[in-house]
Amino acid sequence: MDFLPLTRADDLGWHELRDEIAPWIGERAVTLYSYAISHAYGSAVTTRYFRDILTAAGDDPDHPQVTETEQLIIDWGRLIVQSPRDIPDAFYARLEAAFTPQRRLALLSFAARVVAINLVNTVGRVAGDE
Repeated sequence: MDFLPLTRADDLGWHELRDEIAPWIGERAVTLYSYAISHAYGSAVTTRYFRDILTAAGDDPDHPQVTETEQLIIDWGRLIVQSPRDIPDAFYARLEAAFTPQRRLALLSFAARVVAINLVNTVGRVAGDE
């Protein structure tokens, strides 16, 4: 069974949502969020893709220097993958303080796209570019 890699997410609406959230969290935060989700998911393809973007920009993907907002979305990305049913109320309170309901929905929708990309690449056994 052959699948095309979806690291660029051309068919899942990734670009449109990125273009919606990037103006208010920044391109770097979008990449950090995508990397956190992909790494937590365990997708070799997208983890490497976003890791390479961070490294090329001079970041250390394992120990990035982040703002409070960036750390919040990194943590949310990990929680969305690792324990979506057990996100603490205190964490939701932090999200509510940082983002409007519309922005939280946009961030969550974006995370869902990243998870979907990881699912397609994993189930489709997509090999990464060498």
